[in-house]
Amino acid sequence: MNWKFTWTDQPVRYEGQAVAAVGAPNGWGFSLLAGIVSRYGEASGMFQALPMMQIDAPITGGNSGGPVFNARGEAVGMVSFGKGAFNQAVPIDRVLEAADRIRRSAVALPAR
Repeated sequence: MNWKFTWTDQPVRYEGQAVAAVGAPNGWGFSLLAGIVSRYGEASGMFQALPMMQIDAPITGGNSGGPVFNARGEAVGMVSFGKGAFNQAVPIDRVLEAADRIRRSAVALPAR
């Protein structure tokens, strides 16, 4: 399966926005989970507070790392974890920053 999607540079900053998360819960294949952004704010990290989205889509094991889309089909986040009604997603701007840091620090290996 070859998926293509876009992301927005306007991250979700308010509650009530409709979202959908794609994942493979418990390894059962892909599923689409619908919900809303319950809260946008900071979650305390190990050393600093970081922006996070709380979503009410029913996240289970296997959804982590999957994209979270807005109603226009743009990726606005990445599923982090879920426990009951407390489901978190990392805002897309943080995801893209981390991907860029990884890309810039990658070491090219010689071809074999």
